[in-house]
Amino acid sequence: MIRQRGRKKRDGGNAIIEFALMAPWILFLFIGTFDLGFYFYAGICTSNAARVAAIANAVSLSSATDSAGACYNVVGEMNKLPNTQALVPGSYACPSSPSSGSPIALVTVGTEVESDGSTAAVVQVGYLPLQMIPIPGVINGQMTIYRTAKVPILNTTPP
Repeated sequence: MIRQRGRKKRDGGNAIIEFALMAPWILFLFIGTFDLGFYFYAGICTSNAARVAAIANAVSLSSATDSAGACYNVVGEMNKLPNTQALVPGSYACPSSPSSGSPIALVTVGTEVESDGSTAAVVQVGYLPLQMIPIPGVINGQMTIYRTAKVPILNTTPP
């Protein structure tokens, strides 16, 4: 068997060249995965907050339009997100649209008559997450997440 020492020395730099060419793509995929994971988590938290507020408002017909109670429940559910940790349930007044100063908003709190004649409590929550690294063509800037929850009202007879 003949050894080719010269050939080994010439092939030694291929791995570093391949890594240098692929490193930007790997970094881009990592950042994109991190950003999308954060946005998905924010969407899940927003959905949970809307659901909890709708369930709390669906106790009776009179409590279905309780904005203060819905705001309390929404802020309590969304306290795990990075830009909402300073918000205290009960002292934060939810606006009707999210902004940089108030990232959580109650867009809609009310009732809706369903096709079967029943009444449901409806809560729509808006959330403005932190601006992450923009992904060209996918996420160009700060986006607002909206989630709506409807729950049938348990007691529709007036008191």
